[in-house]
Formats: sequence, structure tokens, C-alpha cells
Amino acid sequence: DSFLLAARRRAADLYERGFLSLTPLGEDAGQVLTLSTPSRSLVHEAAKHGSVKSLSHMIDVNPFAVNSYELGYAPIHLAAKAGQLEAVTLLLDRSANVDARAKNGMTPVHCAAEADSVEVLSLLRQRGADLHATQTGGDSALHVAALNGRMAATRWLVASGVDVAVCNDIGITPWDDAYHKGRGRCSCEDPNAREWKWVAAFLAHTLALPVDERVPFAQRVSERPTASLLHDAAELGDTDRLSNLLQTLSDEVDATDYDGSSAIHSAVEGGHYAAVALLIEWRANVNQTDNYSDTALHSAARQGRCDIAKLLVAKGAAVHHQNRFNRTALDEAKRHMQGEWEALSAFLDLEGRDISELPPADRALRKIRAAFLSEQRVMPTRSMSLSPFFKKESPAIPGAFGNAGGGGAGGAGAGD
Repeated sequence: DSFLLAARRRAADLYERGFLSLTPLGEDAGQVLTLSTPSRSLVHEAAKHGSVKSLSHMIDVNPFAVNSYELGYAPIHLAAKAGQLEAVTLLLDRSANVDARAKNGMTPVHCAAEADSVEVLSLLRQRGADLHATQTGGDSALHVAALNGRMAATRWLVASGVDVAVCNDIGITPWDDAYHKGRGRCSCEDPNAREWKWVAAFLAHTLALPVDERVPFAQRVSERPTASLLHDAAELGDTDRLSNLLQTLSDEVDATDYDGSSAIHSAVEGGHYAAVALLIEWRANVNQTDNYSDTALHSAARQGRCDIAKLLVAKGAAVHHQNRFNRTALDEAKRHMQGEWEALSAFLDLEGRDISELPPADRALRKIRAAFLSEQRVMPTRSMSLSPFFKKESPAIPGAFGNAGGGGAGGAGAGD
């Protein structure tokens, strides 16, 4: 009896540590415990599922298993591909090869990029991994991140110095993979959300910068995740995503990027009337200034966006505000002569006049608007649905992502 009791305890211990498995004998015959020595498949499964305790025991018994291969992958590949930070840490502590090559040439860095795991990527870099390694076909880790729509990994890799313009063996860049959503190439399938559009926008934005400004830009973006999320959605005019973000980030509606611009600057720069209207409904500050002291109205005037300028003024934008170069929105409209600048100049000129100089009808409208704005300022913030009136979109203009290199919103032309 004592022997059987000791055997049962030993069997339970081995089962818990992964050295025994349950094997079915048939539908009515139950199951039996069968001995499984620490084989490659068990180590790989433990690494994939993050079973650190079992993984540690198996490597203790068979230290060579840490760098063994099963179906072309080492345990560290599967752990990194699953974003298992503790498992990757354990494997590296047990002498796993930080730059191990899978059957297709992938390294753990490629696998972590596929998983969108910034934590694992940071650990691998700390342990000396080659962030610039390419797999079979010439794909870098940035290709893998872009191919799978991994926004966090994309930003991290660019901020870490991976070349955003790198081409694989057939001339495809990471931007190509993101823009075409991996069409025609094999992208990993999983239930996680893909952000191809945001990855493509970020890469296009970065590619437009001089080479020496790309890494600093990505680093600044990574340091301001809230502002970046709102700015990306606003600049692309994605009102659905912007609305969802504002549900949880309403207190950050005026969050500023590295250049001092807020989401409303980005929406104006992108020419998205509906996005501007949505931000205003969530109480965005229409007079928020960037590092050049430009307001959203300056940006609208510089691009000749008359409809957006009228909306901003109707919601309280200051027409007399001067930027760092002592220029008002009217000055910017006349200086750049873009879009509907003539109609916009006439409108701003009229709005800039003293109320006593206005015709009776315009004077009455100015007073009504002032009273309305006064009431709006004391109303509590609330979510409002976007009316059909605010669904209007201004035409997109070339260079929608190109404002980063010139001081952000308002930087382009501010110092011309």
C-alpha cells in the first residue's frame, strides 16, 4: 500500500511537470498515463503556451532541448510568435540562440514582430538580437510587422533604427505590404485585429521625412501613444475609429504631439470636414496652438479650405490670432493662395471687422452666434451623434501625411 501510494504521488508529480500524458484507450475504456520523456514536441508546446514551470523542468532534464527543432522551429520561435515574454526570458536564460533561424529563415525578432509584442522585441534587443536580420526572400522584421498589420511592432522597429525603405528580394517595401494588406503574399491568420491602414499611414508619413529624421520621429510618436492614436484617426478622416477612441479618450481630445499640434490640426491638415466637426462636438479646443502658435484656422486658411474655416469660426475660432510670424489666418490665406482662398479671404475679412462696422443683418448674426457659443461653453461634455450635415468631406489633397517634417500641422509654410 505504501508503495502504491508513493507511485501515485510520483505519477501525479510527473504528470504535473509534463513528463506523463493521458492516452485514451477507447470510448468506454477510459484513459491511461503513458510516459513521455522530455522530447522536442513537449518542449515546443510548453514554449508556445507559456508553460514556464513545465518548460523549466524539461530543460533541466534535457538541456539540449532548448535549441532543438520541431517542424523547422526552435522553442524560442514559438514562444516569441505567441508573445510569451516569460517563456522567451527563460529560454534565453537557458542559452537559447537569440538569432536562431527557423526553416524559412525567420529569427525570434521576426516572430515577435508577427505577434505585435513590443515587450518581447525589447527583450530580444536587450539580449543582443540582430534587428536588421532578413529571412528567406529578404524580408526584414519590419516587412513581417507591416504584412500582418502590426502597428505597435512597426513603430517600435522604426524607432529602433530598422530601415523603413528596405526592399526584399523582389523589391517590396514594408509600406507595399501594409498598403496592399499582404495581398498575394502569405500573412499569418489569427483573431487579432489588423491595422494595415494605420501601418501604411505611419510608414508613408515616415518615408516622406529625410532619412536622418525618421528614427527621431518614430521615437517621438512612440512616446505619445494617446496623441498618436487620435492624430492618425483624424488625419485619415476615419470618423468611426475617431469616435470609438473618443469614447475612452475624451479627456485627451486636445492631447498634443511632439510639434504641439492636436487632433483638430491633423483633421484640418487632412481636409476632413467630418473629423473636424466630430472633434468639435467632443469639445476640442478650436483655438489650440502648436509650436508655431498656429491654430486650426491657420491651417485651414493656408490650404484654402473655406468650408472648414467657416465651421471653425462658427465654433469660436479667433480670427485675429497671430502665429509666431505675426500672421493671422487671413494673412496665411492671401500668402499661400491655395484652394478657395479668395472666398475664404473675403469671409475672414468680414469676420475680422468690428461688429459696429457690419451691416445690420451680419451684426445680428454675430450676436446670435456669440450667445450660442456662450451657452455651449457651460454645457457638460457629452457624446453626440454626427448629423448628416457634418458628413460632408472636403476633397483630399496630396501630401496628407507630409506635415511631419515641417513642424507638424502648420509647419508646412509657416516659416516660408
